[in-house]
Amino acid sequence: MQGDAIVKRILSDAKNKADEVVLQAEEKAKAIIDSAKEYSDKKQKETVVKAQEKSQQIFDRYETLSRIEGNKILLNKKQNVLKDLKNQALDVLLALDKKEKLELIEKLIKDNAEKEETVLLNVKGLTISDIEELKVVKSLSLKVEKNKVENQIGIILSSKTCDKNLLFASLIENAFENNQLEINRLLF
Repeated sequence: MQGDAIVKRILSDAKNKADEVVLQAEEKAKAIIDSAKEYSDKKQKETVVKAQEKSQQIFDRYETLSRIEGNKILLNKKQNVLKDLKNQALDVLLALDKKEKLELIEKLIKDNAEKEETVLLNVKGLTISDIEELKVVKSLSLKVEKNKVENQIGIILSSKTCDKNLLFASLIENAFENNQLEINRLLF
């Protein structure tokens, strides 16, 4: 009997030891699971933060690119509007009647010509003799010739040292540049 008591005692101690080992294993497993869950939660939060940051960066880039593209389109449209206005201004000058064209040419010559220069003329509706009859042309002894370059509409005052560009397109461009702030304020 005493052998049975020893066996029972050994079995009881073994069961207690096994229960203790199982309990320690369960606690260790729970600690590992908790640690893994904590690590997983931390990494998930970090990933969400990184994803939000990356998303914001991408959004900011696209917003900037969109703004740049929008500004390019707007600038292109503004340039087209100004180009159309310049073309319309040229059309207005070309639509002047002969008397008004002569007055314009006479004013340009008075304001810019020097003695014995050559006036190169290319204005539809005006002839060399029309310009030669102007008082200012006679008083400054200017020579008048036809400008043979078809797309140069207006006059060029030519001397031995330099040419003065008084072409209508250049005059219009200069007027736009000199009044650019006011034009932009009015139009845009």
